[in-house]
Amino acid sequence: MVAAVTTIGTHEAVARLMARTRDELRRAVEAGEWLRTGDVAILLGLSRATAIRRIDSGQIRWRLQPGGKQRFCDPADLLRLVEEAEKPQRGPMTPPGE
Repeated sequence: MVAAVTTIGTHEAVARLMARTRDELRRAVEAGEWLRTGDVAILLGLSRATAIRRIDSGQIRWRLQPGGKQRFCDPADLLRLVEEAEKPQRGPMTPPGE
């Protein structure tokens, strides 16, 4: 049995290597694309080190491509974190009687 090989064109390969904007990454996640750690950092507005810490802590599920070393992060978790960050924050609570 021969395994199928998927090839991509040069332009598509270059586009995958170029940094994408936060809006492009948001659309990719909404479409179900699993993102690499560097893209996660851009999407969430974090440093790459902080994004990796959040991944390592279990806040973001991930998987490896077969035979690969790069982690790809679950789009459902990323959407949840983006939506949480977009929620309006409540002001500080005032103690009763003040």
